[in-house]
Amino acid sequence: MSDQKSGAFWRGLLFGGLIGAAFGAALTAQADPETKQRLQTTVKELTERSRDVATKSRDLTLDLLEQAGAQANNLLERVQDALTQETAALQEAIHAGVQAGRAEVDHLQEKISVKAPGEKETN
Repeated sequence: MSDQKSGAFWRGLLFGGLIGAAFGAALTAQADPETKQRLQTTVKELTERSRDVATKSRDLTLDLLEQAGAQANNLLERVQDALTQETAALQEAIHAGVQAGRAEVDHLQEKISVKAPGEKETN
């Protein structure tokens, strides 16, 4: 947020400077040629500076966006890796639970199929 405010401040300052220079040139229309020349030079310099600041602001914004995108991609990869690991652990736990359940069923079936003492076999 502060970067946006700072950029807006500098753009406003340069824009205000250009407007001030333009008004100065208009108000001194009848000034001597030396003053007119200095004003024209100042307006040109401010115009060049404003272009430089605009270019630097654009470049900085693009760099920040690129960094933010890289960080977002990095975070996404880390989340995907964590989910993959957790999914694998959960699948292993489910498999172990199924195996334990089957073993218990087999154990119980063996207990049931064992004849009690004195029990006759029925066919």
